[in-house]
Amino acid sequence: MAKEKSVTILPADKGKVTVIMTTAEYEEKVKEMLIDEKVYEVLKKDPTAVYKRKLASILTRLKEENKITEGQYKMLYPTMENTPRMYCTPKIHRRYAGVSNCRLHRINRLQHFQGIGGYTGTTNGQD
Repeated sequence: MAKEKSVTILPADKGKVTVIMTTAEYEEKVKEMLIDEKVYEVLKKDPTAVYKRKLASILTRLKEENKITEGQYKMLYPTMENTPRMYCTPKIHRRYAGVSNCRLHRINRLQHFQGIGGYTGTTNGQD
């Protein structure tokens, strides 16, 4: 069933539940969310390279100020420019099973250092 393109299988937003829905329904619910211009914005170009340079600059400064170790610097230093991917999880705790919690999914390795050296990045409190 996982190979069937017309069916989408994904975890629900709460609990250890797997949701099976048609791919068309999933895509329609995602599109409904993305048209909300108060929440989402169409970007003219991928900002990943700019963020990579900013992160590298912050890490270099933190290392020079002895706020992070050489090992932490090497672990946190961005070596690739992987564009975050979006995914949405279906709600199951309501009668209507809509899609919610749409967000960019990425590993935020700098999360442990939030607030150090002016870095205050957030992931909307859900990651």
